[in-house]
Amino acid sequence: YLHLMTTSNNNQAQTKTIPLAHPHTDSISCVALNTPYITNDVSGTTQANQIAVGSYDGSIVLYSTTDGTLLHVFEGPTDVEWSRFHPKGGTVLLVGSIADGTIWMYHTPSKQCLQVFVGHEGGVTDGVFTMDGKAIVSCGQDGTVRVWAPKKGVCKHVFRLMDVNGS
Repeated sequence: YLHLMTTSNNNQAQTKTIPLAHPHTDSISCVALNTPYITNDVSGTTQANQIAVGSYDGSIVLYSTTDGTLLHVFEGPTDVEWSRFHPKGGTVLLVGSIADGTIWMYHTPSKQCLQVFVGHEGGVTDGVFTMDGKAIVSCGQDGTVRVWAPKKGVCKHVFRLMDVNGS
């Protein structure tokens, strides 16, 4: 369900519950909103308010936050552990997988996969765009933090966790 809360002119809160259209076959694992980023769109166009819902079934479902309309179902990773929108415009969505150790980047207006990042030797537990949107930082079960170039899809640097013996 999508629960919408609005305020009227007299500051009275009103709520509305909308059932969402896509039935997930496994637990929902993450939710991302693009609302904080849509005013910063580099094209100058105001983008639609969207919510991305990720699930352990591998689906990423994009809904309108205005009325709960299903906009698109993205597929790709084996599961979805986390999701983040790009800070410049909120039209690029980043998702990561524990099961297959990949990161997927989608362009929501065109409904296309832009890149698949491969390199972690285990699940990807979290990831984020840098504030300027020019890099992606991810961390994984392999004990690494990786810095990625979003446009080229390559890993620029790997930081490895050291154990107490220095190895």
